[in-house]
Amino acid sequence: MNVQYIDKREAIFQSTLELVQDNGFHGTPMSQVARLANVSVGTIYHYFESKEDLIMELYSYCKTKLMAYLFEGLAHDNHSYEHEFKIIWKRFVQFYTLYPSYFRFMNQFYSSPFHEMERRMREINQTDEDAKTIQGFLKLGSTNNKLRNISIQLLCSAFTGVAVSFVKSIIFGKVSMDPQQIDEMVDIVWTSIKA
Repeated sequence: MNVQYIDKREAIFQSTLELVQDNGFHGTPMSQVARLANVSVGTIYHYFESKEDLIMELYSYCKTKLMAYLFEGLAHDNHSYEHEFKIIWKRFVQFYTLYPSYFRFMNQFYSSPFHEMERRMREINQTDEDAKTIQGFLKLGSTNNKLRNISIQLLCSAFTGVAVSFVKSIIFGKVSMDPQQIDEMVDIVWTSIKA
């Protein structure tokens, strides 16, 4: 792939992340994205059909970055499921504290009509979540009797809900990135959904 292509897309994504966190989706015009990314508006439309397309691709980009961070180097050995569960949960908190613009974007995305569009596209394309996604990893745990036999939505809510709340507390200065507190929190999550 062309390096210039990657650099321009990356600049557009980073500019959009920055602007969306301050102005929201609707308050972020393509002209501002172009100015901040140091590209022309026409260049943005060369890479993305519309602002909606940019937002959807940015979501995919953020999710890919997050999943790569979460699952790097993990083997998904059934005997160490609890250990991997705790690593993934901690990495989730770490990633979003290191990259708060990703966190704010994803929060806005999940609270917007874009999330429903993304869900429908997944259903139409019948894309299944593999083990290198949170949902896929939790399904694996449920299937292998490591996690409670409850709906995957409840498992995801327990896993991500507590993590998101904890990240917000860190970002807003209510708690610190104290390793002991993180260990205690992940133990609470694990205990609540383990089989």
